[in-house]
Amino acid sequence: MKICTKCNTGLPEGWAFPCCPYCGAQLPQETTEKQSATLQMGDANAISGGVHIDSHNVTTNNITNIERNKTTEELHQERVVKFKMLCQQVYADGRVDLNEARQMENLRMELGLSVEEAEHIREEVRNLRTSHSGKTLNPIARMALSQVTVHAKNCNTDRLQASMPRLEVLAEKYTDDEVQFYYHMILAAIQPEDCIERYENRKFDNYWLAFWTYMAYINTGQVGEAEAVLDSLSVFDQYPYGNITLLATASSLYQYWDSPEMSDLLEQANMFFEQGCEDHSDLLDRFTQVLMMLLDVDDKDAIEEFRKEFAFYFTYLFDEVIKRKQKACVQRMLPRIPKIAPLPH
Repeated sequence: MKICTKCNTGLPEGWAFPCCPYCGAQLPQETTEKQSATLQMGDANAISGGVHIDSHNVTTNNITNIERNKTTEELHQERVVKFKMLCQQVYADGRVDLNEARQMENLRMELGLSVEEAEHIREEVRNLRTSHSGKTLNPIARMALSQVTVHAKNCNTDRLQASMPRLEVLAEKYTDDEVQFYYHMILAAIQPEDCIERYENRKFDNYWLAFWTYMAYINTGQVGEAEAVLDSLSVFDQYPYGNITLLATASSLYQYWDSPEMSDLLEQANMFFEQGCEDHSDLLDRFTQVLMMLLDVDDKDAIEEFRKEFAFYFTYLFDEVIKRKQKACVQRMLPRIPKIAPLPH
């Protein structure tokens, strides 16, 4: 068994890293008893000694290979790689205990890395480890998400607001579709400006962030910005294209109920909806049902009948379009005032 010369601890079988996994010390490189040197004409190596050649053998005497001096940057990069290798080993199980923390700190000081640079390397390795393991929710995270969805269904604004910090942590840690869907939907609904800011300052693309930012733009009157989001969504070919046509349905409805006399907008909304209602993500089922009710021009009581069931959508995501629809329905019910001919002079 190989033993670390600094802490005298036996190394795991097959250990191939250049650092001790227990104390972080540099391990001595193995040397072989038999070493061979190859001499090639034109080699840049510096050679001292003589070469004796006879008809059968070539013998080299006192050959010294002088390695070129490494630059400061190369030496620094080697130290960074050594520290990163230890960090990868430490974070392999997803946690850091006291001994492991000491190993990393000892190696940092031995290599002469600054605290800031070492922390940057640790954070990079930790984030990479999280991104690989953050697809499946653990039971506690699953329970927390379930509570948030209940608050959303009941339209409990106070509890939703209180749950946002916890939900944000889950969204940063897990790539799970449900987490990303609900976090960005609720953010777009109750904090649309924050959702837009998050989208505009994003460092990477996120499908559900883009999807719900579209609604945030629509609800804040930024129609042009909303339409630009649709183009960014089209590159996510792993999601049904019907999701995009559902957003287009919502946009057409907003425009139609603002100007009900423009019947072509309603026809356009129905056309988009036909494409999206049969081919969309399961998470958008309730969103789709709300759109269906808003498309029904003649049934003015449907919204009131299902207001409690879809309170979150009616209160936050479609509040403005519902007000426009109700106003238009009232105007349709009012009798038209007959035109009165002007009095003769």
